Amino acid sequence: MAEHLPRLFKSLGESGLLNHLREVLLVDDGSTDQTPELLKNFADQNAQTVRVVTLEKNEGRFQARWEGAKASKCEKILF
Repeated sequence: MAEHLPRLFKSLGESGLLNHLREVLLVDDGSTDQTPELLKNFADQNAQTVRVVTLEKNEGRFQARWEGAKASKCEKILF
């Protein structure tokens, strides 16, 4: 997914969403490409809003979402 992340980050920034959301969780589901570094850099640049949840190995989409939901500090969650 690393190749898609710069476009996602640009879209989030341009949309202004980061200014209106309390929390954005990005889940790294055991990536073996550059995804962990890209997620960390984006989270560092947006430390007030963005956090990264890292899973040791690829567990699949459902488990990644579940782990992200468990890590959330908010009452409402949007996937």
